Amino acid sequence: MATRELKTPGLAKEAGIPYGTLRKILELNTVADYEQLRKIAIALRMPLSEIVSDAERLSLDPGIVEDYMDSSVSGDARVEEALARVRALSAGRQDMGLAALHDPHKLDPDDNEAA
Repeated sequence: MATRELKTPGLAKEAGIPYGTLRKILELNTVADYEQLRKIAIALRMPLSEIVSDAERLSLDPGIVEDYMDSSVSGDARVEEALARVRALSAGRQDMGLAALHDPHKLDPDDNEAA
């Protein structure tokens, strides 16, 4: 929004999403559906995939998660559930990354045989 010099009311108007709905999405008080994300991407003139990858990256950033927790109602079951899912995804990605490093089907760099 900052690079497009848009504030929330302007983005809401440009995207055709009610201001209250967009505010809830941006404050993480509701989950945007595909159509809303598509409209936001068009309004921001950026690929939807970039919005999704930015959101994934931010959801794994401990500082962002901590800021969100500080601003959220402590003990909110929805918040706790969402954080549990983020932690599980994060752990799974780390495990998959390690698994890839130890893939027995990969050629050992010290092995001189051609594949």
